[in-house]
Amino acid sequence: MYCPDQALACLLVEVTEQVLWQEIQPWLRERDHCIQLRCRVGSGRATYHSQQGARHTITYGRKMITSKRCPQQAQLWTTAREIQSRGYFGGQAGFAELMAHTCCHEFAHLVQSLNGWYRRGSIHNRGFYQILDRIHRSGTAGRVLEALRIEAARHSVSLTFDTPSGAPSDSPRIAIQRGQRVGFRYRGRQVSGIITRINQKTVRIEQHGIDGVEYFRVPPSQLDVEDQHG
Repeated sequence: MYCPDQALACLLVEVTEQVLWQEIQPWLRERDHCIQLRCRVGSGRATYHSQQGARHTITYGRKMITSKRCPQQAQLWTTAREIQSRGYFGGQAGFAELMAHTCCHEFAHLVQSLNGWYRRGSIHNRGFYQILDRIHRSGTAGRVLEALRIEAARHSVSLTFDTPSGAPSDSPRIAIQRGQRVGFRYRGRQVSGIITRINQKTVRIEQHGIDGVEYFRVPPSQLDVEDQHG
């Protein structure tokens, strides 16, 4: 059975390999980086970059695409917040822009790992955003978006949000679930934790750290749904 989100995930793989991977080749040669990249489609929500030695993998989760097709759910993802807060694509967070930026976001994690700018507990850090800003300023992100639109049109794959009738636009129940990793601001600091309970107006979140476990109750509207990396 044809699945449009599976088809779109395959296009994200194709565009990542055709644009981002090809454009970084001179940079890799200058720094004598000899690496392999595999892009794949996952069956769940998890969308992430991983590394094993010189082998790098970028996984695009099919259910991530399903989630981001819903405008209300899309706003909870880190990638949507980045487009709006950092002015990527002119701050236009349409579905096509969101998909293109998802490719750029995960590829920035690959470059981050090559630069040694990844630290446990510090993933979306200053170094990461230096890379992501450069991907957008250089025009690469725009070329990713253009390639994605061309391939989507060629394969008749939709690049628009779904707007299901009868679904409350402010309902948190369709956007979050127990076990998800989320981020939020608390007293001036960024906190990342796991949802353990969803109440009528707040969500209970646990953060496990070296000093033990902290518990928070946060309105769903203040949460970012994070990638596998955090």
